[in-house]
Amino acid sequence: MQGAAPGSNARQVRAGPPPPIRSPTSQRSAKRKKPPLFRVRRILLIAAIVVTVLIVIYLAIASISFIQFISGIANSKGSCSNSDNSGSSSLAYDNSGSNSNCGGMSGSSSMELAPNNMVEFPNNISISNDGFFTVTDFQLHEILSMQSGAVLSEGSSPSVSIPAGSSQTVSPSPTIGFKLGQGTTQTLLTKDTNLTMNFGINVSYAYLFTLSLQLSSNYSWGAPFSDYLAVVSPVTSANGSQSVTVRVTFQNDASFPVGGSFTLTLLSNSNQQCGTTTLSVPSTGGSGNGGGSSFNQTTGPVTLTAGCTPHGGGHVETGFASPDLNLDLPLEAVP
Repeated sequence: MQGAAPGSNARQVRAGPPPPIRSPTSQRSAKRKKPPLFRVRRILLIAAIVVTVLIVIYLAIASISFIQFISGIANSKGSCSNSDNSGSSSLAYDNSGSNSNCGGMSGSSSMELAPNNMVEFPNNISISNDGFFTVTDFQLHEILSMQSGAVLSEGSSPSVSIPAGSSQTVSPSPTIGFKLGQGTTQTLLTKDTNLTMNFGINVSYAYLFTLSLQLSSNYSWGAPFSDYLAVVSPVTSANGSQSVTVRVTFQNDASFPVGGSFTLTLLSNSNQQCGTTTLSVPSTGGSGNGGGSSFNQTTGPVTLTAGCTPHGGGHVETGFASPDLNLDLPLEAVP
């Protein structure tokens, strides 16, 4: 083997493999991976953004649908008002008791004479849900009162839901009504007046919005014995006894017919019974306030109890009986 010449400065180079070259993929894999918490936070952030967008879209659609819903009801209020003297409600109702379609809200109303001196007002209100969401807690509350403010009757309907694309009708249970001739309603026997029905309507829409309406409607009440008078004639004497006659007049202004019989009792100023008689009342058909049939009849002689007279501060006590009415009219003074 030949060696280097003595005194030579040449370096000896050792042979060996070249250094390894790292690829880009190896460099990326060598980087530190993100912690799991970071990845969870990123997933939650994306989910929150998606949910927020969906909520905004839901609120926008629900708001537009709710505006359309209340617009339909507002148009119903404006286009369905009418009134007459037949005793029917004037808000969103017709006067014959049949349904009146008014778009978003409609209803029917009537006034009826029922047994046991009851006057009833079968009312109902219907709401159509043409939107995309459910109407919940649809409820009707009614209060019937006199002009003096005295409440005659009130009641509420059950709370119901109305799915999208459907309608629902509600009415108070039991039916709104009052007993005629009892307490404050005795004046309604002989005096025409107006009654007020206040409607409270509550609905919730899409589980987000609440709508409350307070509406009122007038009923023209025609008295069945309007301007009732019982006029006692002067006392006449014959065959040792005294007697009088009684002339009874009234007009049936009610929306229902009246027919039956009067029992007339004559009382002295000390409430002593001086005599009694009956008077038949043929059925007189009512046609509403101010347009009813008139009644004008005079009784036969009523023999008075000895020493008793209704004149000078006494009264005529009148009871009326029929299949539907059995009541006492207000006392009539005898001058």
